[in-house]
Amino acid sequence: MVSDALCRCICGTNRLGEQLEKGDWTPRAPGAAPPADVVEEADEPPDMFPQVAGRLCYSMLADQQLRGVPIREGELWHLSTEEKVDPIHLVLHVNGFCFEADGQELSISLSPFTLVRNCKFQSTYPSLNISDFKIFKVSLFAQGACYYFGVKADDERQAEEERSRWVLDISRAMRLVTQSLFPPFRISCDPVHSVDVTQRRLMA
Repeated sequence: MVSDALCRCICGTNRLGEQLEKGDWTPRAPGAAPPADVVEEADEPPDMFPQVAGRLCYSMLADQQLRGVPIREGELWHLSTEEKVDPIHLVLHVNGFCFEADGQELSISLSPFTLVRNCKFQSTYPSLNISDFKIFKVSLFAQGACYYFGVKADDERQAEEERSRWVLDISRAMRLVTQSLFPPFRISCDPVHSVDVTQRRLMA
């Protein structure tokens, strides 16, 4: 299952996993370099990872258990297909997010087949002007579902920045989920002495 693969990523021996499980993740400004200790600890030798025996299977269901403590939470607006706009409290985890709508808590786990991006609505809702919101969507292609969220602020620039931070943080969580599904590996650029052609190969 996906949760098993995620467990190897965030519950293993590497420092990155420990930080994610504890929620020790401070979102960076766009273009900022990642902390040096995270980059170094993520490049551990393969033998530092727990060994998995047998064939691995993965599930794309969106109801996987959310892991760790929340890495971010905040107030947003949920735009539903019934042309309703409701204030919600969105909680982002390392492998998904959750929020409450119509008295029911929705928990959505992320997969590599998920897309998050800014968007605009072409029409306005009857009771509300959608142009007041900075909207982004989370598309779950495997489930054929799409969730729309809006950011509203008195200052338009502030709303744009807040939306960008949400999109970047959700994108990073998706990237971590994707990386957790790859088996441990190492790439070597050293030539093979018995094969002359490898003396001229390049690594891009």
